[in-house]
Formats: sequence, C-alpha cells, structure tokens
Amino acid sequence: MIPSIESGATPATAPSREDKMSETMFKLFASDILQLHQHTFSSWLAVPRAEDDGEPAVFSSIYAHIDGHYYFAVPEQCPAAASQNGIVLIESEESDIRLSWVGQAREVSCKECVYRDACAVLQRRCRHAANLEENCRLVEFCPEQGHLSIGGKYDAALSPQLLQRALYPAAQQLVFMREAS
Repeated sequence: MIPSIESGATPATAPSREDKMSETMFKLFASDILQLHQHTFSSWLAVPRAEDDGEPAVFSSIYAHIDGHYYFAVPEQCPAAASQNGIVLIESEESDIRLSWVGQAREVSCKECVYRDACAVLQRRCRHAANLEENCRLVEFCPEQGHLSIGGKYDAALSPQLLQRALYPAAQQLVFMREAS
C-alpha cells in the first residue's frame, strides 16, 4: 500500500527497528539494493494531479535510474503531474526486498537534455516500447528520504547518497582511488 501524499506520510516503517542505516549494514545490503534495481518485480509512482481534485495519480511503470533520479514513463492520456512531492515504491518478489522513497516529482519536457537519455534507457528496459516517446509522458522523481525493507528482517532509512553508492560501486571506487593519491 502506498501512503497518502497529502498527509506528508513517509515510506512504510517498522517503528521498533527504524533507524538510519549504518555503514556496516550498508555494506551488507548494498548488493541487495543493486539486485533490486536490476530485477524489479514492480514499481509504482504516486503524485498529486495537476488539477487539484484531491486524488493522487498512481502509475505502475517501468523506470530508469540516471544520476540519482528515477524516470517513469506514464501514459499520455494520464493527467499531467504537478511538480510536487511524490512517492515511489520498488519491490522484488523473488528476494522480498522493498524500497520506498518520498521526493520531488515533475514532468520532463521533450526539450530537456535528459529526456532522450531517459527514454533510451526505458526503451532498453521495455523492449516492446519502440514508440515510447510518442505514447508516454516522462516524469522525473528526485528521491529525498528512503526506506529499505528486506524480508521483514531489516528496516532502515536510506539516503539518496547511499543509493548512489550501492548502484554505482565502480564509480565510488574510482573516487576513493583519486582521494587516496
């Protein structure tokens, strides 16, 4: 279930074990986070509608992750998304991992540089979407506060910076090598 956007709700939590992810725990779960992004079972985006009718727009959609932002292809006939808070839920049924985010969502114009890159990644992820650009709108989601849940055994807050480290470990190793020299 996706929490209410209007209430300012944060991702689902387990109060007894809710805390910030330590470096040790991050090292244990970084590969799970990477696996989740490579083998997603389902992903959902909920954003307020541009018209203020009180009901959020909820999309089940493929996504691309580029430079710390998520990009979702939503059907053209869906109402335009306002540039406001949104919620993302990404889960894997095979490994029982769930990642949820609260952040800022906005519609991306086809004139922006990232538009073509995001559409290309989305087309690779969804091979049958040859005409993705003509039939969909592109929504960018910038994560601000995350929550990682693994099989009911582990629940913790996750920052966008830790997500980047988990998804791009090779880039992080290059940064560490440069700092050491």
